[in-house]
Amino acid sequence: MWESYKRTFRSMQALMVLVSFVIYSRTHAWTTAAAFFITMQVGAVVGAWAGHRWKNRRRHAGNAAPQVDIDQGEVRS
Repeated sequence: MWESYKRTFRSMQALMVLVSFVIYSRTHAWTTAAAFFITMQVGAVVGAWAGHRWKNRRRHAGNAAPQVDIDQGEVRS
């Protein structure tokens, strides 16, 4: 989980700060901007966690029976 979070950390933090700054400049309410920032932080962590779970599910599903592509008639592992 942390690998995917670390990989995009800087760009996501920059985007979150930018969005929070825009929210603050439009509303002049630091509490609103802080709420957006915290929500985006939680969303980033939850997204990394969910992506990790989905990646593991696909990896474990790869150990199951091979899938057959009906359109092409090919067997994929």
